[in-house]
Amino acid sequence: MQKHQIEAWALAVIERIRTGGTNEDSRVEFKKEWISAGKAARRLAAHANSALGEPILWLIGVDQKTGEFAQTAYDLANWWPSVKSYFDGITPDLVDVALSIDGKTIMALYFDTERRPFVVKSSGDRLEVPWRDGTRVRSANRNELIRLLSAVVDLPNFEVLHANFVAKRVQPEPKPIWELIASLIIYVLPKREGQLIFPFHRASCTVKLECDEITLPQVQLDVFKPSITTQVSTTELIVTGSGSFKFAAKNAIEKLPVMSDKATLRVTITPAASDIAAVLKLSLTKQPSTHGDEIEYRWVK
Repeated sequence: MQKHQIEAWALAVIERIRTGGTNEDSRVEFKKEWISAGKAARRLAAHANSALGEPILWLIGVDQKTGEFAQTAYDLANWWPSVKSYFDGITPDLVDVALSIDGKTIMALYFDTERRPFVVKSSGDRLEVPWRDGTRVRSANRNELIRLLSAVVDLPNFEVLHANFVAKRVQPEPKPIWELIASLIIYVLPKREGQLIFPFHRASCTVKLECDEITLPQVQLDVFKPSITTQVSTTELIVTGSGSFKFAAKNAIEKLPVMSDKATLRVTITPAASDIAAVLKLSLTKQPSTHGDEIEYRWVK
């Protein structure tokens, strides 16, 4: 998610609180002030685990009960490494955005939870998988561990066979228009028998450059070659067995960002009736054949 999208999410939630509403989004947590690293690690792990792969947002400097703001001057560069030290291995990925509201600095902390489960170090040599139950934090029980892990296990395996990203100028005048297209060929291997449905609206694609992240909202899946295991409608791809399919995402913009030598392509695909998305991240390299009206990046397997 781009920083301006994180800011928009944070401002919408803050406005709802300020006007007397309630926080109805379980993915958002408010903190009037910064909390200790150990306490933050356990609470963050619990929130991230119960989110089941969805992103979460912490707003530091907002009192949820009163809607008042508090100055949040704090050394994030020291706090975050300290929080990470309490995790056993993987931590949620963090993007921080500073907001200025009524002359006070509010921190929005956006966490990507796709690499769950998250485990924290407890007393002694004990490890814990925390879970958030309402506003309470406790250890996950057996049913919650199964829920957390089974969704990951049931996702099919995806193998990328080809990927590239092209920015092409399709209109030079009166305003330049650039068409952005990400294209992938993906081999899917279901882990169990039955039908898998991939709705177009539950797939997403972003391209991260050195200083910017571009969203490609027009996503479409299609069959790669005639196959008895894949078919497509106007809204979804249907898979009944192993096979290949095409993933394409597009956007059109007037002004290109700085096109760095490297780009990161991030694709998410969420099956119907699933809360868990498969996430594919690929590093692409700008091609030397690039010219003024067309810039291409390719992935090398």
